Amino acid sequence: HVWLIGANGTGRRELGRLDNRQGNPGWTRDGRTVLATVQERGSTRLYRFDPEGNAPTVVVPSASQPGRIGAWSAGPNGLLAYTLESEMTPAELYVTGGGAATRALTSVNADFLATRRIAAVESVPFQSANGLEVEAFLTRPLDVDPARKYPLVAMIKGGPHGQQGPTFNAKAQVYAAHGFAVLMVNYRGSTGYGQAFADAIFGDQNGAEAQDVLAGIDAALARHPWLDATRLGVEGGSYG
Repeated sequence: HVWLIGANGTGRRELGRLDNRQGNPGWTRDGRTVLATVQERGSTRLYRFDPEGNAPTVVVPSASQPGRIGAWSAGPNGLLAYTLESEMTPAELYVTGGGAATRALTSVNADFLATRRIAAVESVPFQSANGLEVEAFLTRPLDVDPARKYPLVAMIKGGPHGQQGPTFNAKAQVYAAHGFAVLMVNYRGSTGYGQAFADAIFGDQNGAEAQDVLAGIDAALARHPWLDATRLGVEGGSYG
């Protein structure tokens, strides 16, 4: 979480009191507000924090738009440069503020993406062991034919803290282009769903997280009859 403290070590206080992981904080150029990233249900947004105690506000992307903010830099006259990875594109560099409309400064992936189609990603909320509400994200295969069956790969993230979400995942897109669905489960212990959810692995590490992944697979199979329950794959990285 983002805190302020006096240069002499006094007056420590938390800004915003948002119940999600925050990071990469910095002052705006005028020194009046603090910007920091906040993980929220698979997305990472840039928030503005007011040292005077007003509620934090979303800067980019909007609360209704999925995406992941990476690096950012605040300039003079309210200008803000940032990288944003969206649901359909890898990260590009944008600038906003200063009285001008938001615009992209780079399009380094445009030529490549012009020769590819991007598969859709959908949220799959479900109830897991002990009644815990968990969210997964399903990348659908391209050109789903409801009369056919498609294999499913469970892609287990590292961590256990951290999150996967509705943002561009190159490997999932490759699988989708070859007719595979991909399920990414933000199992208990993940960030972006509040401190209680992140703490739910205490005393049970390597336990109920696996049940969350299995419950997520069941939820995806129940939602989409075109998924093939007899052709399931699994992969993971780091803790996954």
